[in-house]
Amino acid sequence: MRNATIITQKGRYSRILAIGDMHGCVHHLRTLLDAVQPAREDLVVTLGDYIDRGQDSKGVIDTLLELHRDPEVNIVSLRGNHDAMLLMCIDTLEEGRDYWPTGKCHADSDDEMFDLWCEVAAQPPPRLWLANQAISTLASFGKLRSDRNWTGYLKDIADEYWKGLRNINETMCEATAELVPQEYIDFLRETCVDAVETDSHIFVHGGLCPDLPLADQPLFALHWARFDKAWKPHVSGKKVVCGHTPQPDLLVHDLGHAVCLDTGAYMAKGFLTCMDVLSGQTWQINDDLQLIQQPVVHYDGKVPFVRISDLPEEESKRFETWLMSHSVPFDGCAWPRDYSEWQVTGKHTTKEGYAAFPLKNVPEHELEALLKFIDQHGTRPEPPDDPPGTRRIWLRDYRRWWDQQPANRQRYFEVDFLSYWAPRQDELEKGLFRHMPPDDYRRPKWEDYKSVSK
Repeated sequence: MRNATIITQKGRYSRILAIGDMHGCVHHLRTLLDAVQPAREDLVVTLGDYIDRGQDSKGVIDTLLELHRDPEVNIVSLRGNHDAMLLMCIDTLEEGRDYWPTGKCHADSDDEMFDLWCEVAAQPPPRLWLANQAISTLASFGKLRSDRNWTGYLKDIADEYWKGLRNINETMCEATAELVPQEYIDFLRETCVDAVETDSHIFVHGGLCPDLPLADQPLFALHWARFDKAWKPHVSGKKVVCGHTPQPDLLVHDLGHAVCLDTGAYMAKGFLTCMDVLSGQTWQINDDLQLIQQPVVHYDGKVPFVRISDLPEEESKRFETWLMSHSVPFDGCAWPRDYSEWQVTGKHTTKEGYAAFPLKNVPEHELEALLKFIDQHGTRPEPPDDPPGTRRIWLRDYRRWWDQQPANRQRYFEVDFLSYWAPRQDELEKGLFRHMPPDDYRRPKWEDYKSVSK
């Protein structure tokens, strides 16, 4: 059993650079540091989970040790749940509850986090760690050893574990003690902390209980709590910065009072993310070790959106062009799912098009009401090569207006395409006539669009 180590980091910094879960991705980390160039006037906070999953956990810790030894770098490293599992094996603890004694925020609480604690607390640490890809960490240390075929030995341990052939708890603890040098154990146990507080932010690996002061937080919450869109603001009023919970779209999600920076560095389409929490600027390294810039998902209440301006200028233009013929941009923003779809299907094509509806198709007795609606809620396309007198509205705006009309009204359907590309009819039905909020949110109304701040 241990108490949480919480420190306060006071001072005025030019940047406070938070880096998400690394999980053995040392090349991502080194490329990211080259891009960010931490300086003496900055504070670097690494959010934990340096080991497991990726190929070089040892290399990640080596890099962090270099940073901690550098007098020009101000750095604080947090301990994550994966890092804690290694320490539990070194200490040969019998159950998870020996390290995380409680998962309750309050004596009478019985929520999802408590249910997770019940599951974790009863497990022997070696089995818990093996289930979380411990072998990749031990292999990163064992591959440099010549005294034994550690790669084959560790593979046999994993095979026996998954097949349930024998109790591997003692074997795992012995292998961990044999392979992991004391310097690395000291880093995870002594150098790393469980939370850090600045004048404006709280940094944790997992999460926290919103109604408890930081000093009273259960260690299990700091390591295991899952970032959730329903998180309440912390009682301190400070913004919480965490990792641990990669979102399905692998983007940074910012609730305003909390932000999650785990973007799945070890995953095939994931990234390692650094954010200057003072300015909101992000740097991300993808699986090709390229510096990229993804938009941050913001929230207006429960309605998620991305700001198109978060993208590089050329990329934002291409996205907005694609977006106009597929969904509904609003106030310079877009639905996160639209951005994810564009990443997969539309980013690398040049055949984009603006879909418009010619007003010549609208009867005169309806035209006045339609134009009044458009002037209140939309904009009109004005391509420079249009002949004089041409009048169009965006097809998406016509569809939105049509949804408000009586069900028995005749539907006028004809589309102008203001470029050389025209989708097929089925693409129109499936693509152009849709709004794209996540499935678990209500269909957005125009009031939602207008309420989202730029």
